[in-house]
Amino acid sequence: MNKRNRAQASSLFLLELTMAILFFSIASAVCVQIFVKSRAMSLHAEELNAAVREVSSAAEIVRASKSRAEAEEMIRSFYRDAVIWTEMAGESMAGMPEENRADVSDGMETAGGSSAEPMSEYVSRADFTVYYDEEFRLFTLENAGASADPAYRLQISLAEADGMLTAELAFWDDAAAADAAIYEQSAAHYMGGDR
Repeated sequence: MNKRNRAQASSLFLLELTMAILFFSIASAVCVQIFVKSRAMSLHAEELNAAVREVSSAAEIVRASKSRAEAEEMIRSFYRDAVIWTEMAGESMAGMPEENRADVSDGMETAGGSSAEPMSEYVSRADFTVYYDEEFRLFTLENAGASADPAYRLQISLAEADGMLTAELAFWDDAAAADAAIYEQSAAHYMGGDR
């Protein structure tokens, strides 16, 4: 009978030990998932924080300017060491359907939601793209050799019509598969003019 009690005690001990191992295995798997999720959230928060900082800085440059030419010069001056892609265009709105004119002049509506006064027949635009490395530093010719491609980009689109300077700003992750900006902001600045 003594042997039988020992066998039952041993099997109960093994069962208890197996249950404890199973419990700690499940708990450790959950903890690893929590740490991985936490790291992903931390990286996303870091990206979003950098995007908001850079977009807000560019928006303040636009708001501080007195003309589109001054905004362009201030952008070039602020990002003077960075690799910048610039595209200038003048868009003639003659013959453009009225609904497309509204697309060109986004942000130029009155508080009531109706369209502001008719726009002029010519809208001038300037588009800038500023590049950043994976640590959110400006992508310059000096650090271009350290990393082959820029990791992020800030796109600034300036448009001027009827004394209103508008800017569409977006910060993108070039490595992400998603086709969505990390952060976007619009800025508008009335420069005065004949109305």
